[in-house]
Amino acid sequence: MKTLFKSLMLIAVAAMTFTSCSKDNGIDNGGSEGPMVQLTLRAGNPEIVAAVSDSRTELIAGTPYWSVGDKIGVSTNGTSTNYMFTNTAEDAAKTTTFTGSTTVSSTIYTYYPYTSNGVGNGADGATGAKIDIPVNQNPSATSFDGKADLLVGKPLTLAAEGTTVADLQFARVGGIVKVILKDNSTDKKLSDQHVSTLSVTTDGTNYLAGRVLLDVVNSKLYEPYYNQSNSVTANYTAETQYEINGTNAAFLSVYPRTLENGSKLTIEASTEGYSIKKEISLTNMLEILAGKVTTLNITLTDENITASASGLALPFKDDFAWVNELSGTAALTIDQYPSNADQVALYTATDYTYPEAPALKLGSSKQRGFFTTTDLDLSRAFTVIVRAKTFSSDESALQVTAGEAIKTSDNLTADYKYYAFEFDAQSAKSKVKVEVTGKRGYIIDFQVVEGHGVALPTVLTITSPTTVTALGTGETLTMTYLLENPVAGIATPTASTTNSWIHDFDYGTAGEISFVVDKNEGEKRTGTINISYNDLPAQQITINQAASGGAPKEYTVTLDVNNFKALTSGSGYAVFNGDHTFMATASDGSEYEVVFNTNQFMIQSGKVQGQKNNGVIYNQTNLGKITSVVITTLSGPVTMYEGPAKQPKDTTIEGANGTYTFSGNNGFMQLTAGSKTVTFDSMTITFTL
Repeated sequence: MKTLFKSLMLIAVAAMTFTSCSKDNGIDNGGSEGPMVQLTLRAGNPEIVAAVSDSRTELIAGTPYWSVGDKIGVSTNGTSTNYMFTNTAEDAAKTTTFTGSTTVSSTIYTYYPYTSNGVGNGADGATGAKIDIPVNQNPSATSFDGKADLLVGKPLTLAAEGTTVADLQFARVGGIVKVILKDNSTDKKLSDQHVSTLSVTTDGTNYLAGRVLLDVVNSKLYEPYYNQSNSVTANYTAETQYEINGTNAAFLSVYPRTLENGSKLTIEASTEGYSIKKEISLTNMLEILAGKVTTLNITLTDENITASASGLALPFKDDFAWVNELSGTAALTIDQYPSNADQVALYTATDYTYPEAPALKLGSSKQRGFFTTTDLDLSRAFTVIVRAKTFSSDESALQVTAGEAIKTSDNLTADYKYYAFEFDAQSAKSKVKVEVTGKRGYIIDFQVVEGHGVALPTVLTITSPTTVTALGTGETLTMTYLLENPVAGIATPTASTTNSWIHDFDYGTAGEISFVVDKNEGEKRTGTINISYNDLPAQQITINQAASGGAPKEYTVTLDVNNFKALTSGSGYAVFNGDHTFMATASDGSEYEVVFNTNQFMIQSGKVQGQKNNGVIYNQTNLGKITSVVITTLSGPVTMYEGPAKQPKDTTIEGANGTYTFSGNNGFMQLTAGSKTVTFDSMTITFTL
């Protein structure tokens, strides 16, 4: 959104349609105030100022437009409620419509941009919309980044049902810094150069960016109180970069503040061939005012300009092992990304990326995520290789931008897969940007290598449990694997063992290796199987076999809140997904390790909770003969299955009050969640071996 003032008309939808509030609408409304009303906000642009003036808030002599996807926040009280209204237009427009739902109120407060952080208390007890002024911004060649703008609307009073109120105005509460680079160097070194990045940095506690509180009732902006930053950086693409000519400028949205006499100000920029840096000690107070443009004319001499070498030489590789060292679930800032051995930052921009070991997560349910490398030498043909997957049922794809070229993958799959993007030569100093379209995606390997026709890495993934418990009576077991980008002429991995009681490896079914475990005539024992493929490191499978034991024993294993909590210190469904080992016990005290797979189950409000339509629990270990499953304080619909193989789906077990009696001689069960959220305290499986 590229303007300061916009007129709004509030138009009630015919008959003032009322609906109930849904928890699944993705909008934090701060608690229920009453019935919801559908509203339409009609927004138009103001009269155009004919020329740029630093005393005015319009920045360019052109027509202001609402951008596609612009979202404004609407609050009915300015203290807790927060509703998202979305621009419904498919193209940029002078006049557009925002639609959404809010509770009934005589007064509404509006702001831009909408934040999912909500409206509430922040620093020092202040109340407002919790908006982030981004450290990394993406302005155009002639204006600031509209998504970094901060606007507050004039409170809108609704006199009566069906009333139309015109001329609601937004006022800019953020400051705009306009930086003009003036080349006073010998031979005018910068005369043909274009700005790719430009940053402004202050000292001390003169923060320019971070999370701020916007008091929408009193139109007051509070200082950054979270993720504060002294620096703000403008990042330009090949389409948005501008030529240094003493007139063109970078525009940055910042927190408005006064820099006192003696404060330090640093301007840094990069171009095709030069690095620029000028440190300024202010001799006069500098005021960055809300709603105004503060112009900085920066004169550059030879000492401020350094010839840049080419970007980093290829290959550029990152397996994201550094993500494992990070804690928390907050979006990453660029300073959390790694540097190389020469302390050169490997990445220059990021947004909506999260640590989710062992991968980097890009995007959220509402936002696209991306990262951008430092400058690379892409002066020869090259290939970008990315190993990625999507989140659950999201429809997401990879989009890679290198220099001026953009390439997009097919939709990502639920399993990790390598994707290759071949590019023609760009410049010796170009960046690579990787983003996920649609919604969320995970990246576990990223490479930029020279040439085309590059062979993708071969990956062998064991998809079944790597620790298996075998019956003492002996049985035939099957492990499963996924072989990605196999080597020509080598169709399958091979298995080997030094344990004579494990033998007869069968490779006849693609993606599977079956083997025989002999009957155990003695005490419990452990063996290992090595899985090898070409020159990849061997992977090991451990076989724990129960003792012969004589008469069968009855065992119980319980999945409850406590042992779920022991699985991870994280939260959310994703961190609990996968195979987990639990200990079953018999009446004589003997123990038996069993592996269960849980998917879309987690701990919530002191209960084990399963996601509706998606929650699944099943055993990976053969339990011999399952006799019963008892679930305590079960809430929500579930279906219980039994069968002779993993993830049975043919035989349904009827249950009453969470008690399921198994009649077959089967060692496998599966529980699936129905159309509502499932909760329980514990699930106990009884079986005989």
